[in-house]
Amino acid sequence: LPPSLPQYVRAEINLDEYFLRLLPALASFLNTPEAIAWEETGILSVHYQHGVRPNLQLFAAGQTTPGEIVSISQWTAESLKEFLLDNLHEEDDEEEATRPGKRARDEL
Repeated sequence: LPPSLPQYVRAEINLDEYFLRLLPALASFLNTPEAIAWEETGILSVHYQHGVRPNLQLFAAGQTTPGEIVSISQWTAESLKEFLLDNLHEEDDEEEATRPGKRARDEL
């Protein structure tokens, strides 16, 4: 990261029903044993520091503390962003078929 950027970055994405249905597949794709499912809308928070493994934190609606923390150490921030973008938008783009999110979505 350029020195002008903060080393600690937090991004929050409101989850719609479509993405909530993808959470179990996301957990499976990240090779985690936890089965992640929410009965109501939540917030996905992505926390990472430059040079530190990122964590995926899932907040239930109205919660102020993480409900689950899933290790995504094998991911870069960019590949996670691509996964989220691929799964939040139902666009099919053949040239992006090798991106992690595209593969995971296609397996559903």
